[in-house]
Amino acid sequence: VTNTVFLYDNELYIGTDDGLVILNKNKDIIRNKLTEYLDGNSVRDMAEDSEGNLWIATYRNKGIVEYKKNHNIVTIKKSEGLISNLVNCISISSNGMVAVGTEQGISLINTDGTVKESYGYSNGIEYPNIISILVKSD
Repeated sequence: VTNTVFLYDNELYIGTDDGLVILNKNKDIIRNKLTEYLDGNSVRDMAEDSEGNLWIATYRNKGIVEYKKNHNIVTIKKSEGLISNLVNCISISSNGMVAVGTEQGISLINTDGTVKESYGYSNGIEYPNIISILVKSD
């Protein structure tokens, strides 16, 4: 199953239920430490921030994966304050804040990678399974 497709660094990133597939302009499959890291994890959504880092929403045990422009991998999970590791969608605001929609609600992540706040059932979201998210300027 293909969940998302994203053009990043002139390569096509394809998020599937089994991981990430990267194709170059010649349609060759690229394997790297990111594809290996995400192997077996459902990739649901991707977004690029203003600094060229790729943010990846995963649906199993990885939570949010930030693939830095320098190819370092940073993971933000429930243990770091994310409301759930079952992430459906991601959107980045113009000020760099990352909004994450999960099966348990919404988490907002600061530009430094720390979770600012989360909203779920206990905050009044009656149906907290967020499958799409839009960030506006306000």
